[in-house]
Amino acid sequence: MKPVKFFATIIMALGMTFLYMNVSLAQDKNQPPSQSSQTTEATQTTQDSKTSNSSATITGEVIDVNCYLSDGKTGTGADHKSCAEMCAKAGVPLGILTSDGNIYYPIAPMGKNPNDKLVDYIAKQVTVSGDVFKQGSNYGIKIASIQEAK
Repeated sequence: MKPVKFFATIIMALGMTFLYMNVSLAQDKNQPPSQSSQTTEATQTTQDSKTSNSSATITGEVIDVNCYLSDGKTGTGADHKSCAEMCAKAGVPLGILTSDGNIYYPIAPMGKNPNDKLVDYIAKQVTVSGDVFKQGSNYGIKIASIQEAK
């Protein structure tokens, strides 16, 4: 890795970590995503209307957010797996990229690594169920279940 790309990667990782922390810390203030903003493959079942989240099932590829945002499609797929694993070990946030281009960031309890439930699925298609939160144009999901998509 060239020094310039290395420093760009570190800067992007720090920025994404800050964004990731904001999504995690703001989860109690989030409103559930509306049906129109939900992914096409997501199945949303709204719980009690007074809650701040909704239950959903989404399908998408587990990506490292840094490479996807900086390199686009070349930052996805099996050819990119070893790079994504290296980025995840360096602390870059992982996410679930759905077919309509939305990225869902995993939300973990305070003090837990949000990447833990996704790291074994890097560059694979997964189906994930859990509580979904939305902050601005960012989505987060508290993963209740995850499995490789069929």
